[in-house]
Amino acid sequence: MYVLKLLDTDALAEFISIEYKGAKKIVEVMVGYHPWVAQAVKKRMPNTEVIVVDRYQDKTYYIRQQYEVKGIKDDIFNPNLEIYREARLIYTIRPPEETLPYVYDLAAKVDADVLVRPLTDVDGAFYYPARDGWRQISFKRSNFWLLKRRV
Repeated sequence: MYVLKLLDTDALAEFISIEYKGAKKIVEVMVGYHPWVAQAVKKRMPNTEVIVVDRYQDKTYYIRQQYEVKGIKDDIFNPNLEIYREARLIYTIRPPEETLPYVYDLAAKVDADVLVRPLTDVDGAFYYPARDGWRQISFKRSNFWLLKRRV
């Protein structure tokens, strides 16, 4: 299975590795079969536990077999908080809009920052400024939204 990886994979991974240098744990939720950002983060941050989560066992099994990141089955609609504890960042790539409140709530429960890389650079369906603290970030060839819990 191969799908063209995101053109901004390396930019996202570079931003995360700079912004979260020294983090113990970083988690990508709703990864599907595409852990490219997580894999690139792991290469830049070998001492950080990089976890990818999906609610489908076949996807996390595939990732565990093919990549150097830890794949765990979990559902953000009813998350096992132990997976996310001590994460400095929870991020998602091209998420469905209806899942975002669950991502926000999960990150708030474990006091993690949230990074959302929408489907397109100017995805009109997402309105992050409605939640105080969101910043739109342009880093190299990537555009995404970031909510920092700690300054």
